[in-house]
Amino acid sequence: MNKLVGVISISFILSGCYSNWPQLDSFADHIDCDTTKSQLIALADQHQTAYQWDDQYQVLSVNKADDALAIQFVAVSYGSDLIRLDTVTAVKSQITFFGLDRTQGDPYLILRCNMPTLPKS
Repeated sequence: MNKLVGVISISFILSGCYSNWPQLDSFADHIDCDTTKSQLIALADQHQTAYQWDDQYQVLSVNKADDALAIQFVAVSYGSDLIRLDTVTAVKSQITFFGLDRTQGDPYLILRCNMPTLPKS
């Protein structure tokens, strides 16, 4: 009996080692091509997720547990400080065997916003 309790206890303890973000798809459903960086940060705060802005690559990374979203922005025009959402990708892990086995998923595309071509001058 004590061995059974020990095995069950260890399983529950180890299951906390890996976790994922079940609401990742729900978070991504709130994103469209007109979503701004500040709206995404507010959404990340609302979902209690961690986020980081990379100035060099214009990427907002939003993550919780072992899952993440990468949200790429592009300049509206060359040399402009105005940015617009371009691409949203996600990486989602698969957790099996009562949380003891975790497989990191491949990145997949959620949203691509193609910028209109600028008229030739």
